[in-house]
Amino acid sequence: MSQEKEVILRLSNIEKLLTVLVKNQLAREIEKEMEDSKKKKLYELTGKYGVQDIAKKMKCSVGWISGVWKRWDQLGLIIKHGKGYVKIF
Repeated sequence: MSQEKEVILRLSNIEKLLTVLVKNQLAREIEKEMEDSKKKKLYELTGKYGVQDIAKKMKCSVGWISGVWKRWDQLGLIIKHGKGYVKIF
């Protein structure tokens, strides 16, 4: 096996292990946040629609959504992608 392929294999294994660790940690945080049905619905729509569309669908304010997204971003549950946010997994 070439040295380059060996490095790629090792990096792939590291990525898999990190994914497992992150999923386990995030699962606890997501579970806490999803106790609120409104936040659960927002999480389901995150990454699928823009903030304006979500606000209309959920009949809530853009400000509320932005506040929740900022909190989730700080917790590592979502990440900024362009003008919106996407779920980590």
